[in-house]
Amino acid sequence: MLDKKSTYQELENQIAELKEHNEFLFSNAKSDSSKIEGHHKFLHEQSLKTERKHYEEALNQCEKKYREIFNSMDEMFHIIELIYDNNGKPIDYYYREVNPAFERLVGKTREQLVDKRAKDLFYVVENYWIEIFDKVAITGTSTNFENYGAELNKWYKIFAWKVAGNQVAIIFSDITEHKRDEMDITAAKKEIAEIEAQLYEAQKLAHIGSWVYDPLTQQSNWSDEMFRICGMDSKFGAPDYLEQKKLIHIDDWRIFDTAVGNAVKKGIPYNLELRISKPDGTEKTIITIGHAVLSDKGKVIGLKGTAQDITALKISENKLKALNLTLEDKVRERTEELVHSLEREKNISDIKSKFVSMASHEFRTPLTVINTSASLVKKYTETEQQNNRDKHLDRISSAVKRLTQILNDFLTLGKIEDGKLETKKRSTNIKELTLSLVGAIEGTAKKGQVINYTHKGDTDILIDDNLFRGVVLNLLSNAIKYSEKDIEINTKVLKRNLIISVEDNGIGIPVEDQKLMFSRFFRASNARGIPGTGLGLNIVQQYVRLLNGTIDFKSIQGKGTTFTVHCPS
Repeated sequence: MLDKKSTYQELENQIAELKEHNEFLFSNAKSDSSKIEGHHKFLHEQSLKTERKHYEEALNQCEKKYREIFNSMDEMFHIIELIYDNNGKPIDYYYREVNPAFERLVGKTREQLVDKRAKDLFYVVENYWIEIFDKVAITGTSTNFENYGAELNKWYKIFAWKVAGNQVAIIFSDITEHKRDEMDITAAKKEIAEIEAQLYEAQKLAHIGSWVYDPLTQQSNWSDEMFRICGMDSKFGAPDYLEQKKLIHIDDWRIFDTAVGNAVKKGIPYNLELRISKPDGTEKTIITIGHAVLSDKGKVIGLKGTAQDITALKISENKLKALNLTLEDKVRERTEELVHSLEREKNISDIKSKFVSMASHEFRTPLTVINTSASLVKKYTETEQQNNRDKHLDRISSAVKRLTQILNDFLTLGKIEDGKLETKKRSTNIKELTLSLVGAIEGTAKKGQVINYTHKGDTDILIDDNLFRGVVLNLLSNAIKYSEKDIEINTKVLKRNLIISVEDNGIGIPVEDQKLMFSRFFRASNARGIPGTGLGLNIVQQYVRLLNGTIDFKSIQGKGTTFTVHCPS
């Protein structure tokens, strides 16, 4: 912008000089020609005409360049002349010249703008602008600044300089998008800070700390919750790898050291339960999960993960184990008494048969008592913070299960990508297998939700039953999760080909999301608020490919979805 402004000023100065020189030649020609007579006078006049023509051509060229720059500038340009009241205070200004870019900006033509007062043309003209332009006109000092124009709801970069008298030339660029980007960045930084604060609170509530490890320097970075779990002061920094050996139980250290070594060398993730001793001698139990951080070339450059304090959970588990052992002893004693009693009346085969039948009923009540006691154990404690721990035990258990499912999904994908998942086909009764899978997953169905199964064609086919099981369970699990109504599953063997379809009447998939449904980590826009990792359908697709099959689906948002799998037998 400054280069164009400088060029514009240079041309303006050249035009002024040429006009002044032209006028000088014309006036001198009149005075000198009166002193020259005859042939000499003729030659003198011709010389003056030639020189004047030369300067007129130069003037035309300068004016042409001036007009080309003026009309082609991307920046908005205009010249104003300030208007003052009787007290000498600037109150408005005239537009004396505008370029096409300025006309486009304000939506008015040159004829509508030139020699018109700004406040007559626009509803809002801020006094702030008038004061700045007045200062330039008075001092002759140019100015360069950014400002917001309320009349057009835009941000501008402005350069203004004095032309002559009360006239000021102004070049300004629209930087609205740039300013909005700056505001977006500021808002994003604020949002990140809020998320980090929420993460800190979440880690504190769930007793989950996070860490990062650099194998090259053997140095670690810990979150605040990691320091709290380990009973250490964060101002001294995280201990290095060898110093951590003092925290971990000697028997657990060997397991931990081996797992870390495999993660660093081979990128193998780990999930370990460790016993640690805080500096004050207090013992804790944690679950630590770690996985490799890879470079763009796939090389392990570090590890990162989490550590969760499950000490309170382990105390509860130990109490339950003690109760179980006592109960098992009593059951064992009772069983022995029953066996001896029955031996006297029947032979040993009859005893076994009746014992199994009897035990299924006799064990049910003690197991129910165990379940009830498990919830009561938490309430009968002398620890002052037990109530708070109780409130989070269920959440911790749910989180652990959720993490385990996620890790299983990751491990499955890892096996597929590493080529470690082999296909082993064998003769399978597809109808019986599907019925067993439906029976296994029915317990997770919602209240009133029914899974209906039908089969057509042959029942015995050659297929990898493990891969088939993974496909069916994942599709049924999704149908249960995203639907409130009944679910239909059908299998059909036609010309040695297996066709599987799972149909639900649930929320359906938005059209714009359908092309991405098999992408890893992708979740439909209407699935927010429903738990899930976005890996299930990707794993199903990988399983189907291993079976040399295909999978597709039809879905209408708000009405339901049908997945169909075709596999050669």
